[in-house]
Amino acid sequence: MKVFVADSHEIVIQGIRQLAEASSSFQVVGTACRKDEIITGLKNGKAKVLILDQGMLGFDLYDFSKKLSKHYPKLAVLIYTTTSSAAVIQSLCQIQLAGILLKSEPLARVLEAILAVARGERYLSPLASQLVASGNDHEAITLRELQVLQLLSQSHKNKKISSLMAVDVETVRFHKKNLKTKLGVKTSAGLILRAQQLGLNFS
Repeated sequence: MKVFVADSHEIVIQGIRQLAEASSSFQVVGTACRKDEIITGLKNGKAKVLILDQGMLGFDLYDFSKKLSKHYPKLAVLIYTTTSSAAVIQSLCQIQLAGILLKSEPLARVLEAILAVARGERYLSPLASQLVASGNDHEAITLRELQVLQLLSQSHKNKKISSLMAVDVETVRFHKKNLKTKLGVKTSAGLILRAQQLGLNFS
C-alpha cells in the first residue's frame, strides 16, 4: 500500500517512515509539512492512502476534503489528530473519511489503520471509538459550528468569519447562538474559553 504523509511535525513523518521500513505492508511515497504541498505532492497519483494531520488544517478540513474528493476520488484519507475532544471526533465523523486515529495512541495504530483501509474498511481507532460513544457532556456540535468556534478563538470578528467561511453574517450569528446553548455559555468570550477547555482552538 502506497501512502502519502502530511503532517506539520517532521518527527511524526519520520516516525511513520520508520514504521514503513519495519513493515512490508506499506510504503511512504511522499510527504508534506504544509497544506499547500499536499495537492501538489499527490499529483503523481501513486498514493492510495493519505495520512493527514488534522491540526494542519484546523476545521478547514471540511472544504479541503471536498477538494481532495474532487481531484482524487479513490484516495483514502486517514485523519491523524492530537485532539481528545469528543465534539471534534464526532464532527470529523460527518466527513467522508477512511478513518480517524489519535496521535496519543501507539504508532502501531497507523499500520492497523492502513491495513483496515486496504481491506476496504472504515477505521476508527479504539480511543476515537470511545470518544464517539461518550458524547461528553454537551450536545453534538456540527463541523460548521466548530469552524466558527475555531475562528473565534483566533480573535476573528463576525464579519471576518463570514468572509472566511463564505456565508453571511447572520449565519455566523446563528452558529454562535447554537454554540452558546450547546456549550452552556452566554458570551463570545465564554465560547473562546470553552473552546480552550475542549481543545478546539486549533491554529
